[in-house]
Amino acid sequence: MKSKLLVLSLFTLVFAAGSTAQAQEPLRQIAAGTWDTNIAGDGITSRADVNVWVDISVPDLSTSKWVGIVWTEDNWQTVRWAYGQKEADLGNGNERWGVDLTPAGTIREHRSIGPLEWTNPEGQTRSVRGQSVVVEYAIFYQHPSGTMYWDNNNNQNYRITLAD
Repeated sequence: MKSKLLVLSLFTLVFAAGSTAQAQEPLRQIAAGTWDTNIAGDGITSRADVNVWVDISVPDLSTSKWVGIVWTEDNWQTVRWAYGQKEADLGNGNERWGVDLTPAGTIREHRSIGPLEWTNPEGQTRSVRGQSVVVEYAIFYQHPSGTMYWDNNNNQNYRITLAD
């Protein structure tokens, strides 16, 4: 118990020191969405690659950093890491970074039933008939010192529905 308390206390001190020493905003999601590519169909069923984009506000604490998301589309049975790239300076010591999952997977749908099958990036297909396909993720920022900053939407993770 003492070791868990010590680790929690050290984490709190490291996180507090890293976040209060700067005037920048904390790590946070700006916006996210989806777009489809490689769309094909016969009027009854269709297939499309579903892509996800996530824009992130990152405090500029170092010129070297790793920013991205840790994500899943199968309720954390599979965990994937995707890294972003800097897109713009936002001012006030913050940068906008973008992460693109291209594709996050492929959906096959029926015009009246909805989603039928989902194929993940590794090519594994599962039935999703009548179900939603959701990407769930948390945002990370790793400083070169090894310190990790996380935004998991207040312990709820972020979610994007790809098909329902």
